Amino acid sequence: MGPKSRTHPIVRSSQRGATRRRAARGARRLAALLLIVVVTIAAVADLADVFLKDGRILRGDVTVTETEVTLSNAVGTLRFARQNVLRVEPVEPPPAAPTSQPAEVAQPPDRPPPARGVPAPPLLSNRDIQRLKLYEFPMDDPPERQRIKFLRKSGVPTLDNVVLGELAKNRDVEDGVLARYRRSTVGEKVQLILEYTGMKHADRIEIRGDTEVFTTFRRKVMPVVLKGCARSGCHGSGRAAVFRFPNGSRQTEAFAYTSFLLLDRMNTEFGPLIDREDPDNSVLTSFLLPQEENDRPHPEVGKGRRFLPELRSVRDRKNQEIVNWIASLHVPHPDYDLHYKFRPGLGRAPADQTPTTRPSTLGVRDPNP
Repeated sequence: MGPKSRTHPIVRSSQRGATRRRAARGARRLAALLLIVVVTIAAVADLADVFLKDGRILRGDVTVTETEVTLSNAVGTLRFARQNVLRVEPVEPPPAAPTSQPAEVAQPPDRPPPARGVPAPPLLSNRDIQRLKLYEFPMDDPPERQRIKFLRKSGVPTLDNVVLGELAKNRDVEDGVLARYRRSTVGEKVQLILEYTGMKHADRIEIRGDTEVFTTFRRKVMPVVLKGCARSGCHGSGRAAVFRFPNGSRQTEAFAYTSFLLLDRMNTEFGPLIDREDPDNSVLTSFLLPQEENDRPHPEVGKGRRFLPELRSVRDRKNQEIVNWIASLHVPHPDYDLHYKFRPGLGRAPADQTPTTRPSTLGVRDPNP
């Protein structure tokens, strides 16, 4: 048997080098292919949930690039810098219905609707309802007779005595204010308390029943809005997108005040639903008018549903009543100092985090930027 053939060490080293070079070229080609795939995917908008660092969770058609995340839905389009986004989670479509056609000739299904609509908002607490009443309390004219109670605290002087003491020490109080306070009705006392001490004593004032602005809202505004917007399948059920009224009896105080707050916070691509600075320009009435010859029509309501206007025209008496009510709200918009954390169209914020930055084009306006 002849001697075994051996490869020279230099030849073996050359072969190993060639192998490594081929592997490196293959790795580079694979990386380039993956990059093309990633860029291609980023260019396609898919239904997804966007989790932001400020606690909001938004749903819509999402496009992701190296620098920003773009989200579009029925209300508008918004762009976020990548550093402000925690993550993007695609919304999985439901399983496709079985088909008798062979897989290779079956028609691709349409994009499915979101797995679920906007969750029903929680109702306002009594504490927050009282804040709304006080912040929208009439200040220009003598208030209508109100059922108001000044709450007592154990070991603490009555609210009347506390306020009189503070007014006496306040150098900015005009002469005669103390005497006027003593002879005022309880509603007029509330006006003086709010004028000279602000909301300092809010927790000791209980307003029973509706103040003037909310009496009008519940009698003339809310019935029109609910009839036009809270139909089954629109903003009154689990199919609602972007905005939904709360669950529960519509006759309760909690339902009325929660509905007011949600409408007050809502914004659209055309501007705020309730425009205190320019009541005639409020989108709320535009969305209740017929679509024809309406330069700010209600967004498309989706398949299987039909938009039904509640107002006949801008000359409709109901339209003017809504505009007059909006004009009665305080300007500038008060900081309501609420504990309520739900944001219409954006889902529920985490219990320990209140969203602070809310984009106007996506459904919520910040009254106190």
